[in-house]
Amino acid sequence: MRTLLEKSIRRRMELLEILIADNRWYKLEDLAVKLECSKRTLNNDIAALQEELMADWTLQTSRKLGVQLDTPETAHIDQLYQHFMQMSTSIKLLLGSFYERNKTVEEWADVLFISPSSLLSSDSPGAKQSESIWCDAKR
Repeated sequence: MRTLLEKSIRRRMELLEILIADNRWYKLEDLAVKLECSKRTLNNDIAALQEELMADWTLQTSRKLGVQLDTPETAHIDQLYQHFMQMSTSIKLLLGSFYERNKTVEEWADVLFISPSSLLSSDSPGAKQSESIWCDAKR
């Protein structure tokens, strides 16, 4: 299922998995190496995560210490997976293409707040799968 997610969401999930596995501070340089991305990309991901995280989950940052994830005592990694699956455009699109087959590309673009051309040119596996379903439906 993870392969259906957008690359940025997969990387953010991997970042949080690293942080949740060992409750400590991580240097950005070390995380960038582990995640095979630049520090700039990592900083962008951290900024996005600070806005996207569930209530009571806090991503702390420090120029000196790096980054650390604070979670509630009752937190479980499955909550994290569920949260990201619900946020994923690819997952929404893929599920919707099965359950709402009568929607057009334009209607899905409106639902997902993206342009139809962006939707069809998306590199995500979910978009590619949905495109083939739309093409089959038109035949």
